[in-house]
Amino acid sequence: MRLFTVSVFTALFFLSCSNSKKSFENYIIGDWQIENPTLQSFIRFEAKGEVTFFFNRFSYEKDSLAQYGKWILKDLKQGVAVDTFLLEIQKPPRNTEFKILILNQKQFKAYDDLGYTRFTRIEN
Repeated sequence: MRLFTVSVFTALFFLSCSNSKKSFENYIIGDWQIENPTLQSFIRFEAKGEVTFFFNRFSYEKDSLAQYGKWILKDLKQGVAVDTFLLEIQKPPRNTEFKILILNQKQFKAYDDLGYTRFTRIEN
């Protein structure tokens, strides 16, 4: 019973923290590995709305051969149990929009027209 109570309060706390744009902006900032079965891509979200995309681990480690753009949090869709954030990445040749579902402090899923991709935070 005690474990259940702690779990409920933890879930409520996490959900209450996840339902604001400011808390999401603080959450997304940092380096993320894009969990792709064929590539090891990386993306860096910066506080000023800048984004850097690295094609592979070598370019990420050397901070080279990157594409640059901007990220904008467009909308917050409040759901019954979990909120979904609409994020737009602006970079040539076209902008990309993702619906983001936060899984935990170190992972989120980004949904687009083709399906979803899992992102994992890189700890420095």
